[in-house]
Amino acid sequence: IKRLLEHPIADGRHRVIWLILAPYFTTVRGMDEASAADAVLAYIGDARYKQFIRYNVRRAMRSGLFPLSEQSIRQKHPDIMAVLPKGVLAK
Repeated sequence: IKRLLEHPIADGRHRVIWLILAPYFTTVRGMDEASAADAVLAYIGDARYKQFIRYNVRRAMRSGLFPLSEQSIRQKHPDIMAVLPKGVLAK
């Protein structure tokens, strides 16, 4: 995820927010709701996603969701692989 944060994406932002970023900032990093939403918004860089980000941050906090592992991304969500910049996931 740290490599992902170094490479902004243009496509697939909804799924990356929902499955990776919101759970990462809330569950793994332990940020509060406002800080996590700000961190995701800073990465995405598009204020149109603000409400969607807040919803998914709350959802991740409430459910205790963890972000997808690299293995899960490869096996269950290959469509996300197509939008991630090359080199983000280890080979």
